Amino acid sequence: MDFFIVAGSSPSLLQPFISGNAEFFSVLLVGRFLRFVRIMHFVPNIEQTCAGIIRALKASAAVFLSLAVLNIVLAMGANVLFDDIAPDYFGDPIKSAYSLFKVFTVEGWHEIPDALAAGGLNSTTVALVRGYFVLSVLVGGNLGLSLANAVFVDEMTADNNDRLEEMVSHLREELTVNHEQEKFDQAERWQLLEDRLDSIQEQLAKMRSD
Repeated sequence: MDFFIVAGSSPSLLQPFISGNAEFFSVLLVGRFLRFVRIMHFVPNIEQTCAGIIRALKASAAVFLSLAVLNIVLAMGANVLFDDIAPDYFGDPIKSAYSLFKVFTVEGWHEIPDALAAGGLNSTTVALVRGYFVLSVLVGGNLGLSLANAVFVDEMTADNNDRLEEMVSHLREELTVNHEQEKFDQAERWQLLEDRLDSIQEQLAKMRSD
């Protein structure tokens, strides 16, 4: 890892001899701090945590892909509708996708439609803008991101659920065995009682005959 990081940042050594800006490559040296990830080996149950993260990412892949497609669709629609109104936000599909992504995060989602409404638009256009962004927040921000978080957390705690289900199944087996044992013991006690009653009846019959 250190070799590739140093090799990737080596063009910055040529900065005094070239006219271009090679300082960008020196940023790669920061990657050497990744060696501190080794500290994670001392964290208890780190294997289970990593396995849970990988499992959660796999389970959330479909949700994230759906959010990406939804972002692209809404961004293209916003680019067509609001290109002339707000070129800074929706001038091209890339800007539009970034603006819609900020809306998905819910933080300050109202700032963009408020800025558009303050630009002297008529009431119909303002209503269209606000309705479009409210729909984007409800579908992408609230529903989409909440679903992604729910799936991620559910898969992260799947190990705990598996252990609980295993414990419950063991308890059920023990209860079934105990119930069968109690039935057997009860049948055995009834048999002993019947044997005693038969013995008493035989003794009474002998006494009566005598």
